[in-house]
Amino acid sequence: MKRVFTAVLAVCIGGLSVGTVAQPDNSLEKRVFKLKYQPSFVDNYSYKVFYVSNGKVYNLMNFALAERLKNASQMACQPGGATCAVLVRQGESELKKKFKQLKNKGAVQESKVQSWIEVYDAESTNKTVATVKDGTDMLSICYSPDGKSLAVGTSTGEIKFYDTKQYQPYVSLTAGIAPGMLALSENNYYAAVASGTGVEVWNLESKTLRTSLQAAAEITSIAFSGDNSMLAVLSSDGNVNVYETRGFTLRYSFSGLGSGVSCYFHPDNKYLGVVTDANTIVLQNILNTSDRVEVKSLNGGVTNVRFVRDIKDDRKSFMLYPSGMGVVLQALSGLSANNLQALTTSVNERMNEWMKMMDGESMDDYRIRVNDETRAKQQLAFEREVATEMAGDMIAAQTVKLGNYNSQKSLLAVEFDGMPSIALDIPKNEVASFGNGADLSFSNTVYGVNENDQFEVIYTEVLNAKTGKKYVYDNLDRKSVTAMSVDEGFVPLDLVQQSSMEEMKLRDIRKQVVETAQKENKITDKTQINVNTEVLSDVDAAGNRIMNYKVSYGYEVKKEYTAREDFPSGRYKTTESNAAMSMLKIVKQAFATDFAQYIKPGKRIRIKVTGSADAAPILGKIAYDGSYGDFANELIYKNGQLANITVSKASGVTENDQLAFLRAVGVKSYIDNNLTALKDMICDYQYNIELSDKTGGEFRRINVEFLFMDAFDK
Repeated sequence: MKRVFTAVLAVCIGGLSVGTVAQPDNSLEKRVFKLKYQPSFVDNYSYKVFYVSNGKVYNLMNFALAERLKNASQMACQPGGATCAVLVRQGESELKKKFKQLKNKGAVQESKVQSWIEVYDAESTNKTVATVKDGTDMLSICYSPDGKSLAVGTSTGEIKFYDTKQYQPYVSLTAGIAPGMLALSENNYYAAVASGTGVEVWNLESKTLRTSLQAAAEITSIAFSGDNSMLAVLSSDGNVNVYETRGFTLRYSFSGLGSGVSCYFHPDNKYLGVVTDANTIVLQNILNTSDRVEVKSLNGGVTNVRFVRDIKDDRKSFMLYPSGMGVVLQALSGLSANNLQALTTSVNERMNEWMKMMDGESMDDYRIRVNDETRAKQQLAFEREVATEMAGDMIAAQTVKLGNYNSQKSLLAVEFDGMPSIALDIPKNEVASFGNGADLSFSNTVYGVNENDQFEVIYTEVLNAKTGKKYVYDNLDRKSVTAMSVDEGFVPLDLVQQSSMEEMKLRDIRKQVVETAQKENKITDKTQINVNTEVLSDVDAAGNRIMNYKVSYGYEVKKEYTAREDFPSGRYKTTESNAAMSMLKIVKQAFATDFAQYIKPGKRIRIKVTGSADAAPILGKIAYDGSYGDFANELIYKNGQLANITVSKASGVTENDQLAFLRAVGVKSYIDNNLTALKDMICDYQYNIELSDKTGGEFRRINVEFLFMDAFDK
C-alpha cells in the first residue's frame, strides 16, 4: 500500500540552514539544493554530500573537489567524511584524439582505456591525498563501512584492498567475474561483486568464495544491510532478491520495481530504497510486503538513493537523491520503526541482567533460579512486558468494528484499523447483544509483535457496554518472536552460568583493588567501578554459529569528588586519574589470572575504548606533549557516529573532542604496555568519544570493552 507522510525538516548541511519547503509533486516535505550542474550520482557520509556531473565531482556548494578533474567515472565518500575517492577512466574517444595527434607527429601508440583513482581531501579543493594507479583497468571502488580500507575491482576479476592511512595495497583476491559492482559488509566479512546476471560473495577472512548467486536479468545494484544480515540483489527486470547472509539462502523477493535502477538499505534495516525509474523511488518494507511507499520526482534524473541518519536524533532519517538540476534531502519520519529489532534488543538486555548471579546468592540457589525452564518463561514474560511498553495504549487509538461471526466455533471477529483482528468467544445467544465496535471497551491489554513487525493484541478483557458483560481474549500461548533455539542463537546455559561466576570473580578483584586504592588515599567510596561479563551469540564469516565473550569495565565518580579522584579539567593522561588507573589495574589483574584463558594467539578481539569530555570551553590551547603520537584523520565514533579527528603536538588541543580522544588513546597505551599477551591476537581497536552538553568532572571519564570472538571454541 502507498502511505502518506507529513514531516518537518530542519538541519544544517555544510553551513547552510535547511528549512521546510513545500513541494507540489510529493506529499513528503523536502529540501531541494539547486545546483549549477546536473548530478548523475550522489554519495554521502552523514550530511557531507558530493555529486558527479560530466566527469567532475562537486559538493552541494558547487565547489569542485579538483578543478582539473575531467573523467570521474565513480565516486565514493569515505565513512567518517575525511576523504572522497574518485575512479577516473579516460575513455577511448579521448585517447584516440590524443593518439591521432601523436601519430601526426610520427608517434605510434595503441589506443586503450586508462584508469586510476584520485583520493581527495573532502574538506578542501585541489588537495590530493593519494593517487592509486597500478596499470590495471579499474572498474569499481568501495570503502569499507568502517572507513579503514578502500576496495578496488579490476577487469581481470581482482579485488585489491588499500589501507586508508597510506593508501597502500595490503591484500587482494581474484573473483571469477569482473567486479563491475562492488559492496562490502559492515562487519568486513564479505565482499560481493556483480557482473551481468551473476554475483559472487567472497569470505574476506579466508579469501575464499563464499557463494555464487544468479539473477534472471542483468544485475543493476547490490547492497548489504547495515546489520550484516541481508544482501539485496536488484536486476533490470524490476525484481529484487534479498538473501540472508548466514547461509545466503533467499529470504524475501519483491517484483514490480520498474527498471530496477539502484537500491540501498535504510539504516533501520527494515526498508529497502529502490530507484525504479528516473522519476520514482520505492521504499519497500522488507518485513511487510504490503507496505510499499512511492516517492515521485517530476524533474527526473533520479539515479541512486542514499540515507542520512539525523545526528541529533537517531530515530529520524532522511532520504538523499539527485533530481533534475538539484539534490533532494527528504524527511522520512513517517516510516514505521523496526519493532522486532527494538523488542529483541530490549529483551536481551533484560535477560542478561536477570541471568547474572546476585550478590550473596549461592550456586545451588542460582541454579534453581536460572535453568532452561525458568529462563524460557522469563524471556516470554519480558517479551510481553517490553512489547506492551512499546505499544502504549495503542488500542485506544484504533477504530473498532465488528466482523463476521463463526457460528460453528462461536467466534466473533473484532477488527482494528491499524492492527490484526482478534476473535472473541461469544455464545450464539449473546451475539445479538453486540451493537458495534463503539460499544466495546478494553482493559488489561497485553501486546506482542508478529513476524510482519506489527503490534498485535495477545490478551485483553473486553467489556460490552450494552450488557455490562466482560469477555476475555487470551492468546498468550502464541509463539514467541524473541525465543531462539541453540542453533538460532540461544546462548547455552552452561556458558551463561560460567559468565556469571566469572563476573563474581571480577567483583572480588575489584574489591581488592578498590580497598588498596582507598587505603593509599587515591580514591574514596565516592568512586564506583563497574564490571560486567556477557556471552553473545554470533555468526562467523563461514556461517557457523559462534559465541563471543564481552568483558566491560567502567566507573563513575560523585560530582563533588571528581577533581580529586578523576581527570582534572583539561587533562587527558591516564595517570592523572586515580579512578581510571584503579579501573585499569582491575583489567590488568583479571587478564593475568582467571581471564587469561581467553587470550589465544591468532584469535580475534575487538577492543572498544571510550573517552568522554564535558562542555567546559577551552580558551586558547592546551599543550599536548605528543606522548601518544600524532593523529591525522583518525577514525573514531563520536556520540555513536563514525567521524575522524586530528591532534598533534604542534597543534595542541583546542576542542573537547580531542581531549576525549586522548583519554581513550591513553587506555590503548596502557593496554599495549601492560597486557602484552594481547599482541599475539588479531586486535581491532575502536575509539569512541562522548561529549556532554554539561560541565563538570563527572562527565570526564573512560571505559573499555573487550569482545573475544569465538571465545569458547575447543
